[in-house]
Amino acid sequence: PMQGGVAILSEVVLGKHHNEETTHRFALSALWNLAFSEKSKQVIIGTPGLVDAIRTILHTSESPKTREVAKGALWTLGGLAMGACGG
Repeated sequence: PMQGGVAILSEVVLGKHHNEETTHRFALSALWNLAFSEKSKQVIIGTPGLVDAIRTILHTSESPKTREVAKGALWTLGGLAMGACGG
């Protein structure tokens, strides 16, 4: 069941058709919460393109709130995700 939730959230984060700030923020917030579970963290990190998409949102979003949530998610995902995160 956990993979299904992450899959839906990753579609929102990766989807070009969902390029709305609020939608990204809520999806990232949910991923951030899921990242506190070790099992979910592995699913998130293992989802192709998802961590890169979160990094992209962190660097390109015009919303400070969305950037904060993206940074929090990456920080909680830890080492691998934070790798190229920067400031």
